[in-house]
Amino acid sequence: MGGNGYTLVRNIRLLCPEKHKIENCDVLFLERTRNKHSCVVSIGQGLELPENQPIKLYAGGSRLFSAAFVDTACYIVNRNGRYGENCVSAAQAAHAGGFGTVAFMPSAGNLMDTPMAIEAALKEFRSQDVCFLPIASLGFYERGKQRLTDCAALVKAGAVAFSLPEKRRLSPEVALEGMCKAAECGVPVYCPASGAGFSEQGAVNAGRIAKLLRLPGIPQCAELLSVAESLLLARQSGCRIHIPVISLAESVEYIRRAKQSGVLVTCGTAPQYFSLTEDDLIFRGANAKLDPPLRQCADRAAIIEGLRDGTIDCIASDHRPCTREEKKDIATGAFGAVGLETAFAAGFTFLVLSGQLDLFTLVAKMTVAPASILGVQGSIGVGGRMDLVMIDEDKEMIYTNNTLHGRAFNTPYYATALRGGITDRFIDGK
Repeated sequence: MGGNGYTLVRNIRLLCPEKHKIENCDVLFLERTRNKHSCVVSIGQGLELPENQPIKLYAGGSRLFSAAFVDTACYIVNRNGRYGENCVSAAQAAHAGGFGTVAFMPSAGNLMDTPMAIEAALKEFRSQDVCFLPIASLGFYERGKQRLTDCAALVKAGAVAFSLPEKRRLSPEVALEGMCKAAECGVPVYCPASGAGFSEQGAVNAGRIAKLLRLPGIPQCAELLSVAESLLLARQSGCRIHIPVISLAESVEYIRRAKQSGVLVTCGTAPQYFSLTEDDLIFRGANAKLDPPLRQCADRAAIIEGLRDGTIDCIASDHRPCTREEKKDIATGAFGAVGLETAFAAGFTFLVLSGQLDLFTLVAKMTVAPASILGVQGSIGVGGRMDLVMIDEDKEMIYTNNTLHGRAFNTPYYATALRGGITDRFIDGK
């Protein structure tokens, strides 16, 4: 890895969502070394440059830049084989999509329930430019009994948040005790609104399309019960919770009312829930089999309104890579889609170009808002990492296995043209 040299990024237009403005500036930073992250030295115009020091120059050409995106919900399960995702391919996908920081969720292949597991995951990702943050399990099952993890030890090992199990959910009593412990540690608890645990045989949203395709449906109450229980437990415990992905109009309303009453809750959604509906299953097949499932037009409109009025705090990639074998058909295929590479383009295409949100708000929901939830850097500032990406509003990309950078290709936007892309990037200054 290179030495601790300087690089000057000259003449860029920096999008600042907090100020709701674009500033013309230069950025001087120290490059990453083997033992240190990159570091922004100064930002502005007419910067004083260090004397007697070699400086690399990058000509910005008055192009539009933003802080790199922050993802609150990504699932990485190491798999062998040509199409199996691993830490390297996940980092490549994140890099291509403009993400500088990615929080990864516990999964069936890696429960993240011990300090050793957290430390091993951090060691595995340390060689990547993208900063991966582990979310630990709040509890687990051992010989049929529910157990809570050692919250303090997991935070000390590097966990930035805890997560309730998605399928075999903890009892309310155990979950409440775990939330109280998480509150003492000062970190949030993720409360996934999963429908798969409620209806194990369900494949798609219970409704007209499920009947048309003769598929078992997942009832809407699966998500609503999960959201309602999480909000009540948060109120009782005083714990800060985050619901990573919601998909229903009723969920938006539940969370809106909870925020108004003082519950410490934040929530996110994924691009597919403001851009697609259950009707897209007919044309997109198993690649559109998601958890939560795609909903109806009224739900999509409510999700967009939730983004507009601030009820929904952030946009997550909900990156869930699957192999081709796992996505054979809708009835038996796995849930999930890759999302790191398509998240911004989908947001720009379906929200900004359609006039639903402005570009400042979209970028805020992918940078400062998720960063605030995770307690990390979400903007470019002196002393912080150099995570900067260039936004090309005119770039159009058709996403296929030839254009996606990860090993998995299970996206509902497969062979779909999306506008807006990331064409250049500095991730940790590299």
